[in-house]
Amino acid sequence: MTVVSSVSNPRKDCPPILYNKVKATTGQTVIAFITSIRLKAAQRIIRSNPHILISEVAIQLGFNTPNYLSKCLQ
Repeated sequence: MTVVSSVSNPRKDCPPILYNKVKATTGQTVIAFITSIRLKAAQRIIRSNPHILISEVAIQLGFNTPNYLSKCLQ
């Protein structure tokens, strides 16, 4: 099950329709949109607790590796 299929309404939206709706609304792909939300959350967490480890933030937000989160935040 993909992210799109888990958030789409099976009676109203099939995954391609949801992809198109997200792209039209945000100008981003679904993955880019979700990543941007996760990065904003990471920034909030880091600002509220500057001593938190990047690895802890990565785990909280579901990033595969702390290195990827660090790269995205740069």
